[in-house]
Amino acid sequence: MKVSNSNEFLPCKLTNEELLNYGDQMARVQQDINAEEDRQKSAKEELKSRMAKLESQRSELANKVARKEEYRDVEVETTINYEAETYSKIRLDTGEVLFQREITEEERQMELTKEQA
Repeated sequence: MKVSNSNEFLPCKLTNEELLNYGDQMARVQQDINAEEDRQKSAKEELKSRMAKLESQRSELANKVARKEEYRDVEVETTINYEAETYSKIRLDTGEVLFQREITEEERQMELTKEQA
């Protein structure tokens, strides 16, 4: 007769202490999973926000290039010429006349009021 001992991987019933220990470990892992999901969700939202900002900048630049112009604050001279009876606005950076029209009756009256004062 030959007898030998060996180890085999077999199912074993868990004790109450082992069950409690594994339960605690499982709860900690679940908390870690929840925290990781929240972190990844936050990171995705941040990345999405950054991408939207970049796409907005690209769109704005593309519009400027397509139009070959952009709006800027430009100093403008407004002139009421009572002798020529004209009201005009002129860009001071280019000298371009933006518009010119006849003065209104109200604008004429303002000059008469100043002369009488």
